Amino acid sequence: MYNLLVVDDEELIRKGIADVLSSCGDLEFNIFCAENGLQALEIVERENIHAMVLDVKMPKLDGIGVLKTLNEKRKNIKTVVLSGYEEFEYAKAAIECGALNYLVKPVVPREIVKVAREIEEELKKESKQNEELENLRKQMQDNLDLIKEKLLNDILSNRISREAFKERVEFLKLGITGSEYQAAIIDIIKYNYFLTEEKCQLINYSIYQFLKGYISSIKGAEYFHGSSGQFVIIFSFPHNRVEDIRETLHALKKIIDSKFNVCSTVGIGKAYTGFENIKRTYLEALNTVRYEVLSGRENVASITDIQATNTSLDYLFDPEEFLTRMKLGDNKGINAQLNEIFERIKAKNEYNIDIESFNLFCIRLLVYSFMVLKELDVDLRSVGLNEKEAFIDIFESRSFDQIKNKIFNIIGKVTGKVEEYKMEKKKVTIERVKNIINQNYGKDISIKFIADQLYLNPNYLGQLFKNETSMTISDYLNKVRITKAKTLLKSTSLAVYEVAEQVGFNDPQYFSTVFKKTVGVSPKEYKDI
Repeated sequence: MYNLLVVDDEELIRKGIADVLSSCGDLEFNIFCAENGLQALEIVERENIHAMVLDVKMPKLDGIGVLKTLNEKRKNIKTVVLSGYEEFEYAKAAIECGALNYLVKPVVPREIVKVAREIEEELKKESKQNEELENLRKQMQDNLDLIKEKLLNDILSNRISREAFKERVEFLKLGITGSEYQAAIIDIIKYNYFLTEEKCQLINYSIYQFLKGYISSIKGAEYFHGSSGQFVIIFSFPHNRVEDIRETLHALKKIIDSKFNVCSTVGIGKAYTGFENIKRTYLEALNTVRYEVLSGRENVASITDIQATNTSLDYLFDPEEFLTRMKLGDNKGINAQLNEIFERIKAKNEYNIDIESFNLFCIRLLVYSFMVLKELDVDLRSVGLNEKEAFIDIFESRSFDQIKNKIFNIIGKVTGKVEEYKMEKKKVTIERVKNIINQNYGKDISIKFIADQLYLNPNYLGQLFKNETSMTISDYLNKVRITKAKTLLKSTSLAVYEVAEQVGFNDPQYFSTVFKKTVGVSPKEYKDI
């Protein structure tokens, strides 16, 4: 049922309209009456009025005044105004104030019933739209977390542009609108009571829901759900105003550990300018958490702490050389580098002197290895590895040789996958080159043109193509052109020079030379065969 208010200072008209509408059985209206504008506003404040039949000319407060007041209070009431012939200007003003329609007095019952039905139809349509909007709003709210997680995944996998990032942040109304970004990761490392996996996941969900409210109170911060038991917070600050977030994270860790009866570790990356560095600070935070967890600590730590404390074996290890070889899939070179490092450690007995430094050094090797796979968007499970289990396995090893063998085994799997990935990527690149040639052979194309399409260096592309196909790009282009020329010579009446032009040769003589060298006869001889 809807509530309809009849407002008119003439009792006869007011009661007449009310009686007509009340007696119409198919209308779903509760009827209220007011004798002037002030009384009408009082009823509107008291009752949930959906529609009005409003006289424009009344004492105390006329219909125009009522509509203006309702507009100021943002009350959306479907209104039809009543006016006399001489009061048309009032009716016009009422329409400008939002009235749906007007009726000229005296009003006949048929007209008022017709208008009431139109209003009812409008109200039903609006109710349906509001219901649909509410359902959509609820669905969007339910999916908001998924949209946020997709944003984080797109950032970490380099699948989003700066413009798309800004648009998504605005759409989701996220607070990370500054120019400096810094990531922190909270890792739940222990549940203080023996729990089933289901209960652990429920606690994780409870922590996530708690973070929704807590993080919203921190200006320039947003939360994301990472992997199971991990929660990501991105801080964003104005340019050159990086804040110390440790105190905030210490307080948050304390609340989470106490409220949910868990033990957590927090890792913090460095602050960087530009959204494209969110991935960098995230990986630093993730690596810090790994160091802390696998060292048995429950701290709030920064990547700078790790870099400052874990230096006892750094002089043995060149991370740039290691990463370069990993990215090249150079298993032989990595084995040589690592063999030298492990022999020096064993010879100097440094493993026995500082087991923690040795363990952390081994973790660094794994972290760098796994980072290479992550940059290639390769899942560890595809090489039969589980990140956490791999780290724990290293810590549970009790001999130097056992740890060394496990390190070599894991890194061997990673480099094998990198080599496989690079081989597949090479195949894809070669196919893309062939596709570009097959689609553009009739144009004046060059190796530079093809390389520009693929965002590659022309010299590198030329060498890659030759290594993989045993022919140059120019040779392949000529092969395609001659194959197409043979078809045209046999299936059309085109002259030789016209065929040459269609397959991309500007010089008919050169075309004939290449054709004869490839086919064994001249184009004219081939056409006449």
